[in-house]
Amino acid sequence: MGLGSSALLAMSDTLRAVRIAVSLIAMVLLITGPAACGDDGPATGAADCGDVGFTPHTDDGAFDIAATGVSCERARRVATRTRTRRDADPLSYEADGFSCTGTRISGDGLPGVAWRCTRNGNTITFTRN
Repeated sequence: MGLGSSALLAMSDTLRAVRIAVSLIAMVLLITGPAACGDDGPATGAADCGDVGFTPHTDDGAFDIAATGVSCERARRVATRTRTRRDADPLSYEADGFSCTGTRISGDGLPGVAWRCTRNGNTITFTRN
């Protein structure tokens, strides 16, 4: 039993629609790069890398982590190095080849330190509460 010409045309139209959809998805992934698939690739612009909590159910952590020219995985790793730091510690440290300097912040919210870490033009910023 063969397919009629109308069935073949319908299959041809469906196949064409699928090819177009796959092509559009491939173009979007090509344009957006690693950001569309996860944050393991290097960031080309300022990437929002989220937060890292240190103590569950508290505000103890590194927040609003952003990275330029470095992967979010590495940015979170550098921010995590502040976990054992205390208020009396100097406002500088090195981690993963990054030199970091901090500025104490206070105001309406929790006191903390705004950190900026740099290495070869790459930047990581975050707030440590």
